[in-house]
Amino acid sequence: TNGAAGQLFDLKFSGATLDQVLRFYCDLTDRTPLEAPGVAKSTITLRSQTKLTLDETMQALKAVLAMNGIAFVEVGTKFVKVVPIATAQQEGLVMHGTGDITNRVDSDILINELIQLKYLDIGDAQKAISGLLHSYGKIMPLERINSLLVVDTMMNINRMHEILDQIDQ
Repeated sequence: TNGAAGQLFDLKFSGATLDQVLRFYCDLTDRTPLEAPGVAKSTITLRSQTKLTLDETMQALKAVLAMNGIAFVEVGTKFVKVVPIATAQQEGLVMHGTGDITNRVDSDILINELIQLKYLDIGDAQKAISGLLHSYGKIMPLERINSLLVVDTMMNINRMHEILDQIDQ
């Protein structure tokens, strides 16, 4: 990230084009955008009240783009796919395994996560968390390994873990 790690940023996008926001993101991350056909050409307004760290800036950018139906899928270390959020799960999202979520930041980044169940029936688990899914989210039951494969935002998947941790006992 070309020395941006220690800097603070003011976000002052007012009616900005997607191209302007992408250019800013790519300048910060040294990634080349690969824009898919069908990406919404929204105008974006995002103004930070205070200066933000690089991580906070990335979180804000990804959140506002998700609200506009756009997802980033990082490809290697040099590229980022810019895709409609509804199709992001087919674009090689990062796979997360069930792990400790206590230090995980809530964000609107789209991820795949395998949630391993201990005692709870898969159908009951699916019913318990399906109300949290975004319209583009998916839950796939994997009965042989008593797990759910979930595609949604990290924030929603964190909430799903909280619910399942309470009832899977």
